[in-house]
Order: sequence, then structure tokens, then C-alpha cells
Amino acid sequence: TASEKLSAIATLTEAERSLPVFGLHPLFGPTVDTIEGQTFVICPSATHPRAHDWLARVIDDAGAFVTEMSPARHDQAMAYVQTAVHQSLLAFADTIGAAGV
Repeated sequence: TASEKLSAIATLTEAERSLPVFGLHPLFGPTVDTIEGQTFVICPSATHPRAHDWLARVIDDAGAFVTEMSPARHDQAMAYVQTAVHQSLLAFADTIGAAGV
């Protein structure tokens, strides 16, 4: 569940190639009461590409959504998401500061 998937998965896979290593990223925070309707990103194992299928079924059966993407694509998307959030907060703080509120 590391934030950054590419190097984490690569490091773990190098350590033991016989074990399936896949990434999981729940796209919601701890204040959510249920996973129903929520989204999870799963980054499949390079050495065991279907090893996560059991978890995807459990998540789906609980009413949540599963999106698969490569570790590289996940990290690229999260870089944009995190940057956009930080930029919007900086713009908000700058606006409030300039308004003298």
C-alpha cells in the first residue's frame, strides 16, 4: 500500500521473485464509513499478473470499484493528482492572505 508503487513493487519483486507482489491504493480516506461505492487501484504483479484477482473479487463483492493500472501509470497519475491538490491549496491560501481576511 505504499504511495509510490513502481520502486516499491520492483524492490519487493527483486527480493523474492517467486512471490506475487502487487500494489493496492484505496482512493479514499479513513473517514469513509464503508467501501461501498469507493474506488481501489490495483497494480498487478509483473511475475504473477493475476495474483490479485481474489482481492479484486472481494472488493467488488463489497460494492466498491477496482481499476487496474501499471505501477508506472499509477505513479504518474498520482503525481498529477497530488500536485493539483497542493497547487489549489496554495492558491486558496494566497487568495485569503491577499484579501486580508
